[in-house]
Amino acid sequence: MELPMEVEKILTLLPHRYPFMLVDRIVEYSAEENRIVGLKNLTFNEPFFPGSFSGESSDAGGVAAGGNGAGGGSDAEFAEG
Repeated sequence: MELPMEVEKILTLLPHRYPFMLVDRIVEYSAEENRIVGLKNLTFNEPFFPGSFSGESSDAGGVAAGGNGAGGGSDAEFAEG
């Protein structure tokens, strides 16, 4: 596997698409350490940033958890292929 893995390749491995595609790049992978490091680029106008507390901007915890899941999905694909 060639790193970094860009979003175009990740899209061929995972069924996720915007807005649920929560990984843009895989920069580290180690099967021995059961470790994968992925990045997600965010901009201020993402739909989850306006928040639900009096208009205060916030990053929903679900986004972080979703990113972990997407990275884990990528990890499963690497292990198989």
